[in-house]
This record gives sequence, C-alpha cells and structure tokens, in this order.
Amino acid sequence: MRLTVTRLGAAGAAADAVARRIVGYLEGDQPSPARQLLGARDEGPGAAGAVRYFSDSMEGTGRWLGRGAAEMDLTGDVDPTHFERILAGRHPVTGERLVDARGSAGRRHLAVGTISLIDQDGESHYELRDVAAITGQPIRDVKAMATRGVDEARCHPGLADWLRTTVSPDGRGRLVSATELTRWRELTDAGVSGAAVTAAGPPAQWLTATEAARMLGLSPQYLRRMCQRYLDQLGRTESGDAAKAGLACERSTKGRGNGYRIRRADLAEFADRRTAPAVRVGFDLTLTTEKSFAVLMMLSGSSRRSTFERALDAGNDVALAYLEDHAAFTRHKGQRVGTTGLTVASYLHGTSRALDPFPHRHNIVANTALDANGDRKTLDARAFYQHAPVAAALATAEMRWQLTTQL
Repeated sequence: MRLTVTRLGAAGAAADAVARRIVGYLEGDQPSPARQLLGARDEGPGAAGAVRYFSDSMEGTGRWLGRGAAEMDLTGDVDPTHFERILAGRHPVTGERLVDARGSAGRRHLAVGTISLIDQDGESHYELRDVAAITGQPIRDVKAMATRGVDEARCHPGLADWLRTTVSPDGRGRLVSATELTRWRELTDAGVSGAAVTAAGPPAQWLTATEAARMLGLSPQYLRRMCQRYLDQLGRTESGDAAKAGLACERSTKGRGNGYRIRRADLAEFADRRTAPAVRVGFDLTLTTEKSFAVLMMLSGSSRRSTFERALDAGNDVALAYLEDHAAFTRHKGQRVGTTGLTVASYLHGTSRALDPFPHRHNIVANTALDANGDRKTLDARAFYQHAPVAAALATAEMRWQLTTQL
C-alpha cells in the first residue's frame, strides 16, 4: 500500500469557498467534473493552490477519525456542515473562527479573538481589539476602518479599508459581527482588484503606505517592504523592472507618510500583479492499494468484498494512529510543538480516474489542531511527508494480517 500526502487549498480564494468545493465533491453533490475543481491542475503535493482530483465513485458517507475530531465530539458519520466548517478553520458547531488558513502568516493563534456578544439570532460580535487579533491588522488601523465604515455610502465595496460596525450595548465602543469579518476575509483572501482601487479615486492621487495597505487588506509592514524593494532596484534596473520587483513609490518628504507615498494608479497595477496568498484548508492523506488487492476486492461477492473493506479500513486506522503519534505538529517560535491529535474525515472510493477497480481512502486532515501549549494553530505538515512511508508499511502489515486470519 502507499500513502500519499496532498495539500488542499487554492490561491486567490476564500477558505470557506475552498472548503465548500471539497466537501461538495466528497459528498457527491457537485454536478461538474471533479477534475475541474477550482480550475486547478494536478501539480503535485508542493503546488500552492492545487486542489487535487477526487474520484466520483462514492461508496457512502465519510467517517470521523482522530483524537482531534473526538475532542470536538465529531464521531461516527461525517456531517457535511461540520466538515465544511472545520476545513474553513471554524468550530464545527458554532462556526466561530479558530485559525486563519492563509500561508505561514496564518499560524498565529486566533482564538484570542474573544466573543464580546452573541445576539438574539446567535450571531457573534467582537470588540475592535479582538478584531485586530483576528485579522492581524494593527489596532489603530482597525479603528480607522471602523470609523470609515460608519458612512458606508462613501465606502467602495471592493476595498478592504472599512468595516461595518454596531454600537456596543454599553454605548462605549463599537462591535464587528462574525458575518462582517467573513465578508472582509473573503475579500482579502480573493485579493482586491486594481479596478476597485482606481474606481475609488483619481489615478494620480498620492496615498501613504498605511492608506494603501488598508485598501488591499495587507499589513503596512509588508507594503513598506515592497516599496523599499522597488527603491532598492530602481538604481540598478529600469523603472518598469523595479516595479515588477516591488511597488512603485516615492520617498515621502512631509507629514506622517511612513516614509513612502504611492500613486493610486501604481497601487492598482500592484494589486492586479500581486499573487494572493494561498489558502491551505487541509491535507489529503490518501491510502491506495495494490492492483491485486483491488481486483480481488471489487470483483468478489458482497461477503468477501466486506472482508477486504474491513481489512483496508483496519490498515488505514493503523496508519493514521501512527501519524497522529509521530507526525502531528504545530510550530511555535520556529520549533515543532506536539498536538493532542488530528481531525480527519475519511472517505472510501472504489475506482481510479479511468474507472478501473482501485479501492482507496481519502483521509482529509483539517489544517487545525490543539497543541501542547493549549493553542489552536495550523499544522506543520512536513512530518506527514517524512513519516508517510512508515505509515504505509504499517497499514500494509495490518491489512495482510487481517486478510490472512479471515480468509
């Protein structure tokens, strides 16, 4: 048997949308061909934005595996709603945001975003400091976005520099709803377009680095690095080549411009050229079988086929248990940290892409775990690749033992 590891995600798409597509295919309710999933090509496990093909041969509902799933009371058959939420980095029952699936920057602990209010409709609301923790934006920028959002008629819907808010019950502050945070996150995950930037003001208008960062939903520090990269290249190459390396700008000579000023037209060009960060919602640990096993299982009678299926499941469970004990890590300050377990939705498929007999299990591991420090974080998946051969060998031994004793 073989165990292959595939990253699941997409660039320029919201985590919720990616999770919805994956769950739809695994549950068999998507009408279009699976290989058209998000328009992605099969580029191998290292490709950011690749969402791998899933066979259309559905053999029933998935089942929950892993100690992480048990911690959240996810047992038995997979509920598609719970599966979609956990893949998107949310709590499977409440829908509360647990982790951010965007690249390495998403490894911060987002559970610090404490809910301040749950309204009569069950909607969660957050204070501005918690919004800053959840979005990764400086608190002063979040306050500016909330102030701008008060007059929503003046806000461009395609820009990320504003937030809808409501007044807190004590009247002393403003709150942001979970729905509004989802709108903002989906916009920044997909990437603000250059058309939205130019539609909100004259192309020749000068913007500070902070203003420009807010429009795109990026950190001011990142945008300043892009500005400095442009200026560093400008003395060595043509201005067009320097712009491709960074963000065309000038040094600011007055005011609190944070050192740079950017024309709106140049920011629009940068927005269209910039690759949005990859959203990584999980990992597919696919356990596949040899052709001899496949033919015997798929062409046998129902009783013997059930024996083969139980053997495959037993091998699969042994492999995942091994990975949970030896390869389930998050990271803290550059070091691996152990976790309490994995959250896995496992689906059995019966055929290959060519519709040959090919029983295999897709084990979809959600990109979230509770680590030894009590923090909810995204996974460090490098250990999956390192330990996959051992896990496959253990699965093979277990499967052979099951078949030897039962047949």
